[in-house]
Amino acid sequence: MSVSVSELQNELPAFEDIQPGKSLSINGSKMTVSYKETRSPAPGENLHRLTLTSEGADQILEWNPAHSVETVWICPTGSDPMVDGTQVASIGVFD
Repeated sequence: MSVSVSELQNELPAFEDIQPGKSLSINGSKMTVSYKETRSPAPGENLHRLTLTSEGADQILEWNPAHSVETVWICPTGSDPMVDGTQVASIGVFD
């Protein structure tokens, strides 16, 4: 079963509180936040974006907090999430 934006927001700390170095569990793999940003592709629209590192490879986790029912996807840096993305089936925080 895939994770929705609403579920992601319930499982993770507030975006503002996520800092580089924080470890997350995505689909059972430990990943470390290396960078975060909020993009505004259109007026009034925000996309939260985390760059995550696992075993030397970077992945992008991006979501629009206003689209709570959308499925969350993760994809390799520089790729198209619609082509190369993987649905997030589980998410959590390592303490």
